[in-house]
Amino acid sequence: MTQLLHVNGSPRGQASRSLKIAHAFLDSCLKQRPEMKVDTLDLFEDPLPPCDMEAGAAKNRGSANRGMSSRALFDRFVAADYYLFNIPMWNFGVPYVVKQLVDVVSQPGLTFSLSSKGYTGLLRGKRACAIYTSGVFHPDSSPEFGRDFQSTYFTHWLNSVGVKDVEEIRLNAADRSGTFADDLNHACARAAELGRRL
Repeated sequence: MTQLLHVNGSPRGQASRSLKIAHAFLDSCLKQRPEMKVDTLDLFEDPLPPCDMEAGAAKNRGSANRGMSSRALFDRFVAADYYLFNIPMWNFGVPYVVKQLVDVVSQPGLTFSLSSKGYTGLLRGKRACAIYTSGVFHPDSSPEFGRDFQSTYFTHWLNSVGVKDVEEIRLNAADRSGTFADDLNHACARAAELGRRL
């Protein structure tokens, strides 16, 4: 393994819980493997190509000529051997920029194929760690505190493009937990362990 792509899906900078956990992973990984190349894609700082009419038409045609910006992002994405995503829950799902990344990278003939048997992911030999945080939702809570369309959607997408080996780290109900500090420390410790094992 030579290259890791870190995708930051939070706009909160140093106040971001998911980013803090991701940094624990990266710090541990680089201490163990200083030769690892890390490419960071900050979805709120690095402008993503638009999913406009032209891009949609090219996608529907299965055209390989999707514009330099979309192709450059795709090439950057597939160059990685390992993906590290930190994704906060927004309105029960993923932030809009995460969905935009999914829409730009998901290209027929490049990341997936479709037949009468369904979708087949075309990415091979890649692994990922997805860090999911939420302020209110917790899997053990009643539906009044929300539902998880965050990890269910994103992990399914990873699988659909061929990334089947996915580790998950969760920090749930951070805004209403009486054990938040311990929960955050536990999530960071698990991230550090996964980073060491990479």
